[in-house]
Amino acid sequence: MFVAFLLSRIRAYQRYRASVRELLLYSEHELDDLGISRNEIDAVTRSSYAAARAARPSNGCLHSPPSIFETTL
Repeated sequence: MFVAFLLSRIRAYQRYRASVRELLLYSEHELDDLGISRNEIDAVTRSSYAAARAARPSNGCLHSPPSIFETTL
């Protein structure tokens, strides 16, 4: 169970980093079309993944470990 949890966190972090890398490749014009600036990429991506995590159904646990996206890297 712990291994599955750990693997899911690693995969989530890899998806997060891939999103950041992709957004960093965009031009200023493309980022402006999305409504974000280059210095907001990290914050926007973190909040997006945190919102997706919060939207998932609960597994019935009263306590959930902190998200890797809620901590500073």
